Amino acid sequence: MNHPCRNQLCCFFVAASVIALGWLLSSACLAQETNPVQIEQLLNKSAKIDFRNITLEDAFDRLSQSIGVKISLDTSSMAQLPFGSLTQLSAVQLQGMSWRDALKELLKPLALTFQTGSDRIFILGTEELLRQPQKLNLVELDALVRLQNSNLSEREENLIKQIREVTRSNFALIEFGKPREKTDEGCSEDSLSKIPQPAHHVLNLYCKQLGDKKNVPDATWYLRAELEQGRANNIEIIIAPAKRLIDMKLDRQITIQFKQQPVQTILQDLARQAVLNISFEPGCIATLDENTRDKCTLIMRDGSIKNALEVLSGTTGLAYQADQNGLYILAGDLLRQTAASQSTVGTVTYSNPLICTITAKLPGTDIETMVLIRQDDLTEYGLLDKYQQLHRDSIDDFMRYLKAYQPPTVSPGN
Repeated sequence: MNHPCRNQLCCFFVAASVIALGWLLSSACLAQETNPVQIEQLLNKSAKIDFRNITLEDAFDRLSQSIGVKISLDTSSMAQLPFGSLTQLSAVQLQGMSWRDALKELLKPLALTFQTGSDRIFILGTEELLRQPQKLNLVELDALVRLQNSNLSEREENLIKQIREVTRSNFALIEFGKPREKTDEGCSEDSLSKIPQPAHHVLNLYCKQLGDKKNVPDATWYLRAELEQGRANNIEIIIAPAKRLIDMKLDRQITIQFKQQPVQTILQDLARQAVLNISFEPGCIATLDENTRDKCTLIMRDGSIKNALEVLSGTTGLAYQADQNGLYILAGDLLRQTAASQSTVGTVTYSNPLICTITAKLPGTDIETMVLIRQDDLTEYGLLDKYQQLHRDSIDDFMRYLKAYQPPTVSPGN
């Protein structure tokens, strides 16, 4: 006689097996479509997109299912958009083209692009988007997209005037801190050609020509639009040394809380938030002791990325350099002295002027914050002598305590 519970249990296992088999088969199908050749073939297939009021995150989840390829969003690129991966697509309808062309059209209004990998498609920011020193607001993003998709030629030598005409936007020009109504004519002529070129490319050429003329070899440009009630009176194209953009990125305010994490993981996250590439001097992480290397704590509320890097520099002995190529992490002087096998490295671009750090909880909350105490700050406010005196007094008090200390007596029975 069959027991009813046993029959139900058997049916349950059969159903579970069918579901598991279906999942395995679908996974196997997806696994077969993960090599580069098949990805390219899928991108050539006919596309159909119909999105309305959907976030980028949800849109790419749907696209991944439709195309049959995993899609990964670059977090640094998303961080440059007004609302990150939650930026809304109001209405997008595309058909009668390949998935490759449909992706280009979808990404164009967001200053994004894509790249195929060995098993997926990566969504990345364009070079101009990643260069911007701050998260763009909606006006700045629209202005950047207009510059990327409007062509200029030599028909008009006044570059800024032509940019205003073709983009239909009220751009203003700031060259090395000075407002300009006209671009340098000689540099404009060298930057323009008979063949129409995208405005952002012409601006790149103009910056190079102007930088060479003014002895600023790393001159580049970025956008700024101050909003009032969601609108901007004008949009500034600011030409400045690349170092200024790097400094602005390092001055970004962040709130972080890392507890007992590998120091390399923390550094990589800081570079991601600064939208900078990061590289390491070979062997520099290995010179750290195990506790410092693998169990580092860094807590900061509304501090800058530069502050965080200085704290890590002070607590680990690592140093860093920052330029248009990104962050370069290397061993500091102390680590080089203590690691006999460490090769000689160049000078450190940024040093650590910290004296100490104070970690405290914000009143009425569980939030911990880190306060940085730097020698230059104490000197500026005339507090350095007081700090040094307090430091000496605390050491003297501790030494007096040690001298008077009597170890507890142990009874014979213990």
